[in-house]
Amino acid sequence: MTGTYRKRGNASLLAVGSETVLLRTDAASSFALNESGLVLWDALDHFETAEDLAILMCEARRGMAAEAAEAEVRAFLRVLVDQGLLSHALPANARRFRKVDDVFVEPVGGEVMVVSRGSRKAHLLNEAGAILWDALDLFDTTADLEALLCEAWPDATPEHVAATVESFLARLLELGLIHGDA
Repeated sequence: MTGTYRKRGNASLLAVGSETVLLRTDAASSFALNESGLVLWDALDHFETAEDLAILMCEARRGMAAEAAEAEVRAFLRVLVDQGLLSHALPANARRFRKVDDVFVEPVGGEVMVVSRGSRKAHLLNEAGAILWDALDLFDTTADLEALLCEAWPDATPEHVAATVESFLARLLELGLIHGDA
């Protein structure tokens, strides 16, 4: 997840026995933090990017692979943003993508057909395309889509994943099945 993350100020930490709990002060919810979660929560006072937090996680947990640290940080940030405990701001130059309103999706064997009612253009999505299509409901930047596909394809190189996402977005933009905003 690209961009910057900041604590919202609506949470406090509480030690409950051997557990550390993050309490939301403006709602009736709480989250138990494991050791990594506590390190990351404290680090958010000094660091604002997922990249910096992943580097810190690798330093805090010697022997942790960079990919594992990045995945753990992304999952942690995603949960806390979804729960309203962190704000997330995209870089000013981040391009956002969204599905057009007039599409319908039809499964075809193990693939997915995406059709625009208005333009009558269609595209058959393979497995990766289907993953990315579904992800567009939640993630709207190239970097976020690449991160998601890296999780789905742990053996793929970052370059291969980036090329796949770029090709996917370019084709759907060309067909008018998605919009891209700068």
